[in-house]
This record gives sequence, C-alpha cells and structure tokens, in this order.
Amino acid sequence: MQQLTINFVIFLLLGNILKIVNAAVCKQFLLMHRPSSNNVVYTCLPGKYTRIVFNDPNVAIKKIAVDNLNNRLFMIDYANNRIVWTQLAAHENGKLMTDGQLRTAIDSFGATAIATDPKGALYFSGVSTYVVFFLS
Repeated sequence: MQQLTINFVIFLLLGNILKIVNAAVCKQFLLMHRPSSNNVVYTCLPGKYTRIVFNDPNVAIKKIAVDNLNNRLFMIDYANNRIVWTQLAAHENGKLMTDGQLRTAIDSFGATAIATDPKGALYFSGVSTYVVFFLS
C-alpha cells in the first residue's frame, strides 16, 4: 500500500462542505457528508456510485473539512462537543480510505463550522461565539 499525495479543493453545497481529491488511478474524488446516514462518502469523478470512507456510530457528524497539506479529514462531532480527525490515504487501486484511527483535535467545544487553509490550519467557530478560532 503506497501513500499518495492528495490535494483538496473546497466547494459549498446545501450547507455541506465537499472536497475534490487528485490521486493515482482515480484522478478525482468528491467527499461529502451524508446526514441521513451519518457518514462520509466519496465518489470517483465522474462517478455514479458512492462509497463510505468514514462511518462510526459514536461520532455524530455535523460538518466536514479536509486538510490539503496533511491529508486529514476533520469532522464536527456535535453530540460529544468536539472536533475529531482521521488520516486519509488514496490507494493504488483507486479507493480512498482512512487509517482507522480517530483523534480529537478540539475537546469540550460546541463547534458549528469548520474549515482549513492551504497550510493545514483548522479554523472553527461555535455556539454563542462571535470569534473564529484556529489551530495550526
């Protein structure tokens, strides 16, 4: 299994942040949060089918963001008042996967929005706050 460089471009559609990824076999992936099933899915563009890249019943996903530089998928876990992340890897067979480890980036904070910048910094804001915080 070879780790490949992944580049992300952010799009906003109906309140969900969507990502595009460049990889080897599959040249572009589209990542999206699917609220009805509480998971993150992707499709190889131009694709007809989605595949699950992240599904954990203990994480109540509200929004997602992707760190281009470090290939990390960030998710707001609103039920547990935290922001979590997992490592993404595009495999030579064209599938996008995580490393299977869930890490906490921010704990005890009711985040409502997240984003990343090209340098890998995480920006977030929350309930009853008028400030945007960042974690680099």
